[in-house]
Amino acid sequence: MNAVLTVLSPLDSRPALLQLAEALAVMLLPIAFAASIIGYRLFEVGAVVRRGLIFGVTAGVLAPAAYLAAASVDRAARGFSAMPLAVGGIAVLFLLGGVLFQPVARLVGGAVDRRFFPERLRLAELQRGIIPELAAYTALDRAGAHLTHRLQQALELERAVLLMADAQGQHLRPLAWAGELPPGARPAQRGVHAADLGGRPGAFSAAAPVPAGEPAVPARLGETLAALGAEVVVPIRLTDRLIGALLLGPPLHGGALERDALETLDAVATQASAMLENARLFALATRDPLTGLLRRHAAMERLDAEVERGRRTFHPFAVALADLDHFKAVNDTHGHAAGDAVLAEVAAAFAAHSRRTDLVARYGGEEFLFLLPDTPPDGARVHAEGIRAGVEALEVHVPGAAEPLPVTVSIGLCAVAAPEQLAEPEELVRRADEALYRAKHAGRNRVEPARVPPSA
Repeated sequence: MNAVLTVLSPLDSRPALLQLAEALAVMLLPIAFAASIIGYRLFEVGAVVRRGLIFGVTAGVLAPAAYLAAASVDRAARGFSAMPLAVGGIAVLFLLGGVLFQPVARLVGGAVDRRFFPERLRLAELQRGIIPELAAYTALDRAGAHLTHRLQQALELERAVLLMADAQGQHLRPLAWAGELPPGARPAQRGVHAADLGGRPGAFSAAAPVPAGEPAVPARLGETLAALGAEVVVPIRLTDRLIGALLLGPPLHGGALERDALETLDAVATQASAMLENARLFALATRDPLTGLLRRHAAMERLDAEVERGRRTFHPFAVALADLDHFKAVNDTHGHAAGDAVLAEVAAAFAAHSRRTDLVARYGGEEFLFLLPDTPPDGARVHAEGIRAGVEALEVHVPGAAEPLPVTVSIGLCAVAAPEQLAEPEELVRRADEALYRAKHAGRNRVEPARVPPSA
C-alpha cells in the first residue's frame, strides 16, 4: 500500500516506474525470508507463518468492510433524516460487531482450516477418536492396522508402518502398515533395536524427521527407514518404557510434516500407547509367541461356543487335528532353532490356507487344532486336503541345511454333519485325535476322517 501511495503521490517528482521498482526491491527481503520459512522449513514455523498471513489478510479485508458498513449506515441516516448518525449509534454498531466477532472468527477459522489446512482437522479428529476406536480391537494386528490406516489417511502419507516391541522389549518389528511399500521392502524381515530408538538420552524422545544419510542415525535404523521408505520416527512409550514406533513415509503432495503435525503425532502416540499395550498383553495371553496362532485354551473356548451355537441353531462344522510328520528328527538333526523355524513356516501356511472365519490354534508341541464353522463334511475334507498339500509344497530353509527341509503333515478330521453328532468339545477333539493316530499309522501325509455316530 505504501508503494502504491508513493507512486500516486503528486509530491514525489521521480518517475513512477522507478519508485515502484525501488519499492519492489525493498520487498525482496521479506519475500525471500517468507519463501525460506515456508519452502525450506526455516525455524519450522511454516504453518504458523501461513496461518498468520491468511488470517492477516482476512482481518485486513473484514476491518475495512466493517468500517465501510458503518460509513454506509451513517450516509443512509443522513439521507433519511438529514442528520448524521449519532456517535452513540456508531458505538452500538461496533459493540454488535464485537459480540459477533467470536462466532464470525470461529466460522472464518474453520473455513480457512478446511480450505488451507485440512490435515489439521483430520489430525484433530484422529486425536479425539483414537482411544475409542482402538479400544474396539482386542487383536493387536487389527488395532495396528487401524492406527496405521488412520494416520496414512489423515496426513495423506505414502505409507505408515507400525513397529511393536517383542516380549523382552529388545527388538521392534513391523506389525502393520498402510499405503504402498517400496518394491522389495519385505517388512516382515525388517526391524530395529530398541536401543536405536530410546537407548541413549534424548534419542527420539518425540516425533522427529530423519533425513536420509543422517550420520547420527544408527545403521540398522537407517537401513530399515530406507527399505520402508520412511522419513519420520514417532516413538510410542507407555510411561518411560518404549513399546513401539511409527515410521511414516513422505506426504503424497510432497514437502514435509510441519512441527505442529509432529506435536499432534506425539499426542496421538501417547493416547494409542495404552490401547496398543492392552492389545499386546491380550495377544500374549491368548496367542502363541512363536507361531502367532491362538493358544489351546482360547481355541477350546471358541470350540465350546461353536458347540453351543449348534445346539441352538445347527450348522455343520468340522474339527481337525494336524501333526507334523517326523518333527522329532528335525530337532535331533538340525537343532531346536531349526524346529522353531519349521513350526513358524507351517503356521504361516496354515493361516494362508484358512478362511477368515476359520480358527487355527497351536494345540501343543507340533500339533495344531482347526475349527471350520459352517462347513459340511465334503467341504471340510477338501479344505483339509488343501492345507495338507500347502504344507507339502513348502520349502523351509534352516541354517546348517544345504537343501530345504521336506515337511509334511497328517490330519485327523472330525466333521459334525447333523445335530445327533454333536458332543462336548473334548469329545470332538478326541475323535479327531483318533483319526490323526490312524493317519500316522496309514503312512502319514494324509487326511483321515473320524468315526462319528451316524445321523438319524
